[in-house]
Amino acid sequence: ACLAPQCFPQEESLRASDGALLVVHRKHFLFELDYRWAARGDCFTTAVLPLPRRGVAVRVGFAICMDVNPEDFVSPFWDMECATTFARADVSLVLFSCAWLMPEDERGHADAHPSGEDESVTHSTAGAHDRCGRPDDNARTAADDVQLIEFASDARSSIRAAGLAATCNASTSTVQYWALRCGPLLRGERALVAANRSGTEVDSGAEGKHVTFAGSSSVMALGKRRVLAQLGSHGAGVAIATVRVSCCTL
Repeated sequence: ACLAPQCFPQEESLRASDGALLVVHRKHFLFELDYRWAARGDCFTTAVLPLPRRGVAVRVGFAICMDVNPEDFVSPFWDMECATTFARADVSLVLFSCAWLMPEDERGHADAHPSGEDESVTHSTAGAHDRCGRPDDNARTAADDVQLIEFASDARSSIRAAGLAATCNASTSTVQYWALRCGPLLRGERALVAANRSGTEVDSGAEGKHVTFAGSSSVMALGKRRVLAQLGSHGAGVAIATVRVSCCTL
């Protein structure tokens, strides 16, 4: 429960092209610092969104940051609560908003400053960590053996050709971890759109320190285990990709 006198939800919203509010998701799993000020959402949010073609819709799942991690970093890693919920609801498009930091072992080639803690401390090049920060051997084996995601050769070059902000220094381990946490969805015509914060800023909780975010916003074809479009770890930009997702009838 929130420990503050007044608590506020963390929300992700989806709007129509005319600005109309369609869906609001409230973060369901809170990070440890969130309990100081944030109100927990009741559930993982799914919605059936109509498409322009009459009578056809797509089932969408919404997630924010910690939602894709084990609850409180205590529940079994392989429960994958968020992705399991989405799979049971036959979700074919996941919209994921986050502010994950650059992993320690990738900060060198991102010119990063020392960073603080956030939801992303649970991942590394190998996969996941347990709640004490030690690598989880099972997660390491899965990430190494399955070869979760293939990076399409034109995923970044097509973005650069369009004149948008993109670099080749995206955090591969971050993207692999997102795919790993989508395990129950890695089949069929499904897609993940992950929008992660980028850049470096002053850490408000530690004087004189900075945090560098991993960026690496990506569009993935989950069934094909392939990144279709991707931004780098620096700067803001827009990635546009065409994906195939399963539809349902209304």
